[in-house]
Amino acid sequence: MVLLVALSVPTLGETSFPEMEGFEIDTNYDTYNAETLWEYINGASEVFLMYEFDELRIADYLKGDESINVEIYVHRNPEMAFGMYTKERQPTYNFVDIGVQGHQSQTQIYFVKGRSYVKIMTSSPSDEIRGSLLPLAEKIAASLEGPSEMPDILSALPEEGRRINGEVFLTESVMGHPFLENAFKVHYNLQGEEFDVFVFPSVSKEHREEMLKSYLEWAEVEGVDPSSEEIFLEDKYIGPVYIRQEGSRMVFFNGLSEDSLEITSGISKAVLGK
Repeated sequence: MVLLVALSVPTLGETSFPEMEGFEIDTNYDTYNAETLWEYINGASEVFLMYEFDELRIADYLKGDESINVEIYVHRNPEMAFGMYTKERQPTYNFVDIGVQGHQSQTQIYFVKGRSYVKIMTSSPSDEIRGSLLPLAEKIAASLEGPSEMPDILSALPEEGRRINGEVFLTESVMGHPFLENAFKVHYNLQGEEFDVFVFPSVSKEHREEMLKSYLEWAEVEGVDPSSEEIFLEDKYIGPVYIRQEGSRMVFFNGLSEDSLEITSGISKAVLGK
């Protein structure tokens, strides 16, 4: 019989460390917040803070001399947790169906669910320990609150021509501009054209027009009303940009000439409903 000894099995808010048969759980770590995260991950903390990081909770799952380390980064909302996950993910990774999405190597599993971005890692050469990563990830995902679905806007975007697992969420400097913030970036290869789509999912009319006004001024475009439903301009650094907006949403297309804008219709309809 295997004796499981839980040194601590906390369930605090949305973060929990569930029992795992055959493992002891050691939570003898500090809980880090936005002011102290740098003590644990130093320079990397700046990126987490960009994604409205709230706190980090850590545990080790111990079996003899072997261990699995678990880090749960809790963010302000699911959108920010997903955004941080996408910053550290590549389209070529080995993806697994955990939470919203996860990816796995021999020694680690990273995934996102709700407000939590979870990293599970081991340095053990043991096949048994490495084989425990996925079952542990599934247990942790089941214990966490929050949605296991992609953000609504990504689920709505057409799949044809879309780069699989290539979407990211940018909190600032969208297209390199400090006045453009909080947008999903998705790459398409459609009808022989390659282009990027930047979706601003929920923007107040005032904020949207403020961003557009700043962008038009930077691009030295005159005589264009920032509340216009459609705007086409030449960005001096990244080329042609086509903008459509309606309600609380706005979408930028980058990389299409004015003669190719008809291929944006399906994407625009998915984003704007028209």
